[in-house]
Amino acid sequence: MKKYILYGSSILIAGVLIACGGDDDVSVSTGSSLSSSQVAQLQNIDEKSYAGLTHVFKPTSDIKTDDKPTVLIFGQNNCYYCDKLKKDIKEDKPIQDYMAKDFSAYYINISYTKTHDVEFLNNKKIDTLNLARMYNVAGTPSLIFASKTGATVLRVPGYVSQEVFINALNFTKDESLWEKASTPGDRMKLFATYNSQHPNPKVAIQ
Repeated sequence: MKKYILYGSSILIAGVLIACGGDDDVSVSTGSSLSSSQVAQLQNIDEKSYAGLTHVFKPTSDIKTDDKPTVLIFGQNNCYYCDKLKKDIKEDKPIQDYMAKDFSAYYINISYTKTHDVEFLNNKKIDTLNLARMYNVAGTPSLIFASKTGATVLRVPGYVSQEVFINALNFTKDESLWEKASTPGDRMKLFATYNSQHPNPKVAIQ
């Protein structure tokens, strides 16, 4: 397994972001013409990726917003920083409650290939690796924070601290903070400012 450092616009929010490479991909199925038992088995394998957080992350066979801001976390097996991010969430009950109540959150393990029915892509059925490509996932973890309509608000490649993670959730949830930004780069700049102004954030659960 490789580890590498990701640079880019996200450096504005957290300095250096660290992610895992993709040397350990394991293809399980293309997801086509699967029996109901095969689908259930594959879902069970997928859910093992976020054991202990099944109350936070929803099954990835059907990805939809449910009229809530949406979080997609792309991870993989044997990824130190993916496990670290999940550990952070497991150890912070307010974050768990916040994500479960106010967000539609999904942990997508790219070590397994399955079919996802994505509501905000016009119910397009797409396999895991192509879904990752759509979001330009080059390393894991990769975090996508999206609006209630599924439009990407922030794309954060790599592990971030709990403080940055909470700020990203709060920023995404409050549309007034980003709705006037016309480009992803503009939204990242707005978030960088927001993040610097909130060094000790609290979850904005309702």
